[in-house]
Amino acid sequence: MTGLRSDARTLQVPAQRFAPPRWTAQTTRLVLYGVSLLLDTVAVAGAFLLTDSLLDQIWLPIPKFAFLMITLSLFVMFSISKESQSIETLKSPPLGVQRSVASLIAAFLVAMILIFLTQLGEQISRFGFVLFFAFAFGLLLVSRGIVTLATKMLLGHGIESTVLLLDGPKIDGERGMVVIDAAAAGLRPDLSQPASIARVAEVTEGFDRIIVACDDAQRATWSVFLQGARAGGEILVGTQQSIGAVGIGRCAMRDTLIVSRGPLSFSSQLLKRALDLAITVPLVIFIAPLLIGVAIAIKLESRGPVFFRQERVGQDNRNFRIYKFRSMRLEVLDATGARSASRDDDRISRVGRFIRRTSIDELPQLFNVILGDMSLVGPRPHALGSLAGSRLFWEVDPRYWQRHSLKPGMTGLAQIRGFRGATDNAVDLENRLQCDLEYLGSWSIWLDLQIMMSTFKVLVHHKAY
Repeated sequence: MTGLRSDARTLQVPAQRFAPPRWTAQTTRLVLYGVSLLLDTVAVAGAFLLTDSLLDQIWLPIPKFAFLMITLSLFVMFSISKESQSIETLKSPPLGVQRSVASLIAAFLVAMILIFLTQLGEQISRFGFVLFFAFAFGLLLVSRGIVTLATKMLLGHGIESTVLLLDGPKIDGERGMVVIDAAAAGLRPDLSQPASIARVAEVTEGFDRIIVACDDAQRATWSVFLQGARAGGEILVGTQQSIGAVGIGRCAMRDTLIVSRGPLSFSSQLLKRALDLAITVPLVIFIAPLLIGVAIAIKLESRGPVFFRQERVGQDNRNFRIYKFRSMRLEVLDATGARSASRDDDRISRVGRFIRRTSIDELPQLFNVILGDMSLVGPRPHALGSLAGSRLFWEVDPRYWQRHSLKPGMTGLAQIRGFRGATDNAVDLENRLQCDLEYLGSWSIWLDLQIMMSTFKVLVHHKAY
């Protein structure tokens, strides 16, 4: 093939010197999502105020401010649930208008039902409601027009950011695409080397679409990596070949096998993060006396830090530091996690044995949740040296890397089903992995709530040691 096209940005630099841009298309889209939702909300509020200024005071026989707040709250809720702010609506302004108007209609219907349930429906001016809706519709069109202009100014046609990794083949990139010569930069997801996978994940961070052009022998390995990434992942092929593809895409006039579409939509990520913070922040304040008491007990019993910090594999197969209360004596701490704690483990202190049996040692992970490294619910993060019998976790099943497409959790499906404690053999890991992959494939906010409630039943567990 010929060299890369001039409108594709090519990066052929050593891996250790490459860093993704801090301000990416994802960041710009988040700003546009916020602006879009704000403008839509202002449009509905403006329509209400305009209607109220044109009609007399009897068109709405209930407190107007209360009605406006209820309507706006419903509108925002439906807008988020209908994904009125998404990549699809930025690409297609008519779709954005359609979803915003549908959210407005849903909010109106619920508000009307609430009013009629209060037996005040007969006193409402129907003309006033029609006028309110008409103004809101017109102002929503203006709002969406502003967002469309802002999108073209800030993103042009590059609404999604794409990186093409060349691991062998040399092909043309497309307009606006970042092209990285992966082989020259030493980037390859070696499934036996967590550091190698973490480095590729670091380089591809911030991109929405990762396309890999590689030799046949490397396609399965790249596929496993892409299925564990947050972005959509595709393998460039000349002819259709099956490596677990979920669809067919296009790049540089060639077919791609879509092996991953990313774990959650923007609205789902927003809901999950909002749930995490809504529960975690008040909980940390509430249990602060307990945290302080445990810290004092640990400090009084043995020398060393209160917290145990360890490298764990997190979302996108990137490493992060997890926090736990230190439950072992300082001189025998296992930084890599190569040895799982056993029932009669002589490394565990007296205070440590109590806090491990009651799961209190896990509470500092609430700070990991606040920092954004973890979620309340998700696959449990493992140490880099964790063993299932005598084999490292990823040596037991290559699908292990796919479990990291979501943030790791303080609890998860595997934990409430009793799969916790030491991994003495491959079956122990396989049971947990199966639960993790099931969770990834069936996530919902209700599943998270169900897992949280079920976790209380297993806080004190016969395998918690």
